[in-house]
Amino acid sequence: MARLKFSQNFLVQYVLFMNILKKHNAMGANSPLINNFDIASMNVKADTANASNAQKEEYERLAEKETEIRNNEWNEVNNMIRKIGQFLKAKYNKTPHELGEWGFTVDDSTVVKPKKTDSK
Repeated sequence: MARLKFSQNFLVQYVLFMNILKKHNAMGANSPLINNFDIASMNVKADTANASNAQKEEYERLAEKETEIRNNEWNEVNNMIRKIGQFLKAKYNKTPHELGEWGFTVDDSTVVKPKKTDSK
């Protein structure tokens, strides 16, 4: 038996609905969908969904653009923060917890390096 495949992609689904609508309208009074489906109200919903999808895509484009601007601007600031941290760490080398007063998180736990093993 033949199976129908349905895409998960909104635009592919929307095009499918528009093709159904086109065929339905072309068949007019002979369409088997008459009295079985409310195509007119679904057309309104489909158009609303399509407009929302277009807005979503515009927001995604703008979000990507703004993220790029943020990252470009922030990179220099972030580098300076790291340099300030290292500078203050050297200045307060005997009392590193004072860096906490500057907003830094200070971790003075011992770092255990993994033992090297001979692999033969």
